[in-house]
Amino acid sequence: MVENPNNAIMMKLNPSQLAAYRKVESGCFRKAAKEVLGKEASSTTDAAEQLNAASARLAATEIDGDPELVSLAAGFADCLTVKGYKVSSTRPDRPGQERAR
Repeated sequence: MVENPNNAIMMKLNPSQLAAYRKVESGCFRKAAKEVLGKEASSTTDAAEQLNAASARLAATEIDGDPELVSLAAGFADCLTVKGYKVSSTRPDRPGQERAR
């Protein structure tokens, strides 16, 4: 995970400034979830989780929809199978994550 560049600044705020910052931050995250996803978020954490999940779904859709990557993933799965690995999925967005020996 990438470190938030604002963390260093936040840690220098006094308690009342930090509380105000977090209130605004929460409102911004919740607003983004509403505008981007059309969903209400109950908290900053809920909004961040919803936005991260939507981003992951979009990335997986684009990756899994790329014919060249699908072909390469199938070849990778075949190679693993020949080497004795059990491959339960050939989805390009999860190379090697769903295999067990």
